Amino acid sequence: MGVVALGLALVQLPSLNILSFGAKPDDNIDDTRPLRKALEQAKRMGGARITFPKGTFIIQTATVYSNTELVGSGPETILARDGYESRRFIVCGPIGDHYSWKRNPVRNVRFADMTLRDWSDRLPMAEHHDLLTFNGVENGRVERVRFIGFRGDGLYIGGGDIRNEIVRHNLDITVRDCVFDGLNRRNRNGLTVIDGVRVLIENNTFTNCTSDVSPAAIDIEPNKNPYHHLQDITVRGNTFRNNGGTAIMVDVAIPQYEKDLPVKRITIENNKIDGQQRRGILINQLSNMDPVPEPIDALIRNNEIRRSPAPIAIEGVRGVNVLGNRIYDCREGMMIGYGSFGRGAQDLLISSNKVYRTGAAPSKHEGSAVVLHNVRGIRVEKNELFDMVTSTGQAGAVVTFRASSGGGAGKNVRIVGNRSSFPTKTPVGKSVAYRVREGYVLDLPTLTVAENVLGP
Repeated sequence: MGVVALGLALVQLPSLNILSFGAKPDDNIDDTRPLRKALEQAKRMGGARITFPKGTFIIQTATVYSNTELVGSGPETILARDGYESRRFIVCGPIGDHYSWKRNPVRNVRFADMTLRDWSDRLPMAEHHDLLTFNGVENGRVERVRFIGFRGDGLYIGGGDIRNEIVRHNLDITVRDCVFDGLNRRNRNGLTVIDGVRVLIENNTFTNCTSDVSPAAIDIEPNKNPYHHLQDITVRGNTFRNNGGTAIMVDVAIPQYEKDLPVKRITIENNKIDGQQRRGILINQLSNMDPVPEPIDALIRNNEIRRSPAPIAIEGVRGVNVLGNRIYDCREGMMIGYGSFGRGAQDLLISSNKVYRTGAAPSKHEGSAVVLHNVRGIRVEKNELFDMVTSTGQAGAVVTFRASSGGGAGKNVRIVGNRSSFPTKTPVGKSVAYRVREGYVLDLPTLTVAENVLGP
């Protein structure tokens, strides 16, 4: 008997063995029909745990209903795509259907202890050819699942349909202790969240994910629809290695007719990011607002970022705290309010971060821990800089004010209580609190610079 949480109660689920429905592992014969029979039986019973032994099961596509668990015997249980060109592989919740989710929600689904396999090592990248899809799922759990060789996304947490005023949201989703391995970066994202409230993404590993032109290993991105909400999202304790694109991306897309900000309370903490091709963490606005009208209440805290071109980039939003992160050997410093549209950033706190040997690539902002473009209400406080030098060996700066293609202007900026030291390098000159590059418009009466201890 399996155990699943239905609301606050724990309910025993009857157990169904996939072998009882005619499936056979490792025989290279399509097991789609046995799996669908088991899923329909679980639906008739009001829910069940479907168990799989070790071995490979060939599947085309299947739909999972409420109160259903698919549980393997560890990573040696493999549900492999047969090459069938259905865009989705395993689906929870209908796609494009417009039945009332309020009457027929997809609730209480769980996937655990198995491998989902596609063939990016044999077939080309294909957007929307995802391994696991959630659409309007309440209480969904994905635990100890290996997503291997996906061509679209490994896990796609999408949205419902707005036709006839019908909306489905993903609520209370947990993705924990999983592995997302794209094998060769010939895929889109490891995990995408289009719509979700109370989503926890914790202790997962992302490697070889995301082509260099695709968004991110974790892409948190609502479409420009009034029914896509991203609220109370936590990305915690994940590891990222050798991925293309960005490690963690939050795109804030706001429809012009939406009164309430659909993206709120995003926490990104205790992640380890190494070797990204583009950025470590990006929070970006796609709606051409200057910037968004209210704080998004985002927290970027205690992350470790190494060897990324830009460790943290924030554009077009307000209300972000960047606290206690450790940044090593990145080509550029933290990029704030950059971008060709000049949307800027507002009301940010950048504090208590430690930045090592970052910003040494030749540029107009080299040697800087923080680069400010179009900004207002930015506090850069109590950060520590170590061995920060330019490409020519000059001592660096805490902040560089720099105009981008969208212009550059700063107002109400505080640079207070920061420290710099050079434990292993001997720079030319002394560190400075800030530099202002040509073309930048800095409102000096609103600039506060105090209590910085700058070496050597």
